[in-house]
Amino acid sequence: MFPGIYDAIKRLDQENELMVVTSNESNVVTSFLKKNGLNEFTGVYGSDKGGSKVNKINAIKKNLPHKEFYYIGDTKGDIFEGRKADVSTVAVTWGWHDSNRLLQTKPDYLIDSPKQLVELFITR
Repeated sequence: MFPGIYDAIKRLDQENELMVVTSNESNVVTSFLKKNGLNEFTGVYGSDKGGSKVNKINAIKKNLPHKEFYYIGDTKGDIFEGRKADVSTVAVTWGWHDSNRLLQTKPDYLIDSPKQLVELFITR
């Protein structure tokens, strides 16, 4: 896990509902989260759940119509998919793509650390 992400997830869960939308298989992600003591996620929507990330995000939105949604990702593709699903996008620079590459997608937010991620959602 990236340094600081464990504490960030624990803090974010106090005021937000957290879900994972991924191209990985749900059971792989669920096992990883469990192994690392992270039980904060109310759902994991992986490749085995069918459809694109856009479809998964839209399905979640349909089930929770009165919530505000943000898609947090570390690739240009993640940001494009979040935009296609009509949600706010948060690009994080500690994953696959660096800040210059992520900025090309014009995310709503560009975050450089898990601490900044917490600040974005807790101070708004």
